[in-house]
Amino acid sequence: MGIIGAIMGDIAGSGSETFAEGARRIYDYTMFSDINRATGGSVLSIACMEACNTDMNFLKWYRQYYNEYPNAGYNERFKEWATEYDIASYESFGSDCAIRCSYIGQHFPRNKVEEIAAQSAKCTHNHPEGIKGAVTIAMCVRMAEDGSPKEEIMNYAKKMYPKPTKTHSEDDFKDYALTEKKLFKEMTVYRYPCEMSTEEYRGTIKKNTCCQGSVPVAIRCFYDTDSFMDCMYLVNSMEIDTDAVGAMAGAICESYYGRMPEEREVLERYLDKNLYSKLEQYGII
Repeated sequence: MGIIGAIMGDIAGSGSETFAEGARRIYDYTMFSDINRATGGSVLSIACMEACNTDMNFLKWYRQYYNEYPNAGYNERFKEWATEYDIASYESFGSDCAIRCSYIGQHFPRNKVEEIAAQSAKCTHNHPEGIKGAVTIAMCVRMAEDGSPKEEIMNYAKKMYPKPTKTHSEDDFKDYALTEKKLFKEMTVYRYPCEMSTEEYRGTIKKNTCCQGSVPVAIRCFYDTDSFMDCMYLVNSMEIDTDAVGAMAGAICESYYGRMPEEREVLERYLDKNLYSKLEQYGII
């Protein structure tokens, strides 16, 4: 169940952003503690699920859930979009659209996932890289649900976020990113491809909130670990957007490794009755 992993990954990552840098590699802390919470990523994941089971009107449900949970934690551009109804899609490639789409991967057959994941992103994140991020996470979840081997999932991700064919400087990467954002097109050179190891990410990435800087990291964290909890400890050990990466990696983990015995207890603790009841309503728990 990808959506359960996404919510639990969001919660697991929500507390580690307060860690001091020297404490990030310590693995003996309580993963789900009083400093953790369900953020806007969890709220919008449930909104996405509601849309998929009703009218497929993602725009309507994202706005409705935002207005019910305005303090859950969202970026400023999304908050503006959600409250100013005359604002259209805002050409974003932020990772929000990839965080919220896990249910699509678990719910729809593989031949529908790309189309519906793209639809779920476009109402806010209509930049090609935003759409790609949502499609990639949803498809990885679908592949995990189908029992695809890790190597097959990673090979798919590598095609979506390939390594550069030649060596580039940091200025080159900045120029590519700026040019391709202005031209509103898919990137051709990725600073953080799926080929990188987690140690390479650790040495270069600093809380990157765009799809290009977080989706590959999430998939690598899933690939390099052997359980949901191991993956969350790895995510939290890096100086990244841990709730976002935790949600994306957690969604794939839950679909790949299966249900966790502690999930009901965690969800009851951190979700209010309304959000929890939505998971019950659609047969998730």
